[in-house]
Amino acid sequence: MLAEQEAVLFLTQKGHTILQRNWRFKALEIDIISQIGPYIVFTEVKRISSFSPKALQEKINSVKQTRLMRAAAEYMRIFVTADMEYRFDVICYSKNANPIHIEAAFYPNI
Repeated sequence: MLAEQEAVLFLTQKGHTILQRNWRFKALEIDIISQIGPYIVFTEVKRISSFSPKALQEKINSVKQTRLMRAAAEYMRIFVTADMEYRFDVICYSKNANPIHIEAAFYPNI
């Protein structure tokens, strides 16, 4: 949970407006939902031992991506009336390192 609190502060400092934290729909969850400019941003927050593409791929695998996309589709259906763009970001935290923010970490297929 501490990583998510840090991520909220990090995103706010980058100009994001936080819309939801730990938003749930049935068994699905999105860590942070924010808006910056014309984008609704669905952010997954992960703490990893050390950053590497392989570590990130293991944490945000295709099953996790599908679950995030399903949750995002429901959020957009319920709350977003305008035709807005959206993206999926990932913020990774590891020991003794600055957070790594990957914008548009993967692409939606919803």
